Amino acid sequence: MILKLEDINKIFLHSSISYLALGIGLLLVIEAPARASGHRWARSIATGIYMLFVMVAIWILPLFPATPKLGPVYQHITHMMPLSFPILLIVPAFALDLLWPRMTALPRWQQALIGGVTFMAILIAVEWPFATFLMSPAARNWFFAAASYPYFAPPDAASVRYVFRYLDHSTAQFWRNMGLAFLASTLSLWVGIVFGNWLRKVQR
Repeated sequence: MILKLEDINKIFLHSSISYLALGIGLLLVIEAPARASGHRWARSIATGIYMLFVMVAIWILPLFPATPKLGPVYQHITHMMPLSFPILLIVPAFALDLLWPRMTALPRWQQALIGGVTFMAILIAVEWPFATFLMSPAARNWFFAAASYPYFAPPDAASVRYVFRYLDHSTAQFWRNMGLAFLASTLSLWVGIVFGNWLRKVQR
């Protein structure tokens, strides 16, 4: 998720590029260890740990004083700044955990297709409206930290003005990238399935 930070900023979450970035490789790193562990709720646990880690950082880091040492400084910062609120990965991951026992008898490509499409569809369904919430005054508090932006963000920056940046230049580009997001999610899950099954065979 660190590698995807620039593309999944809340100001981009109403553009297709964020979901394409999330579709590439994400299910590989979720599914492979889940498949290797064999734990019933491994996907939910992994994504839950990710969300908890980021949320705890959001709540703890602002308790420590800090000031910018580099310029330009556009924002008056007096404490350490956390990352943005995490992507709600636990919701589609939980759906996969519920779905998986019913798909064990299916060929791998069908598991990847059903799981990849389901994961991405649920992720979009929950993250799109949640991004709208993060832009609202209701999210500008210590819990969601929507009012946290870096010291180098100018006053006219989208994050400071709480507005979305739309990176899709046309409707066709939006739907093309969304289609690629579903394809990338499916392929990533297929690789995760194959790699995870191989990991289960590895013995010390």
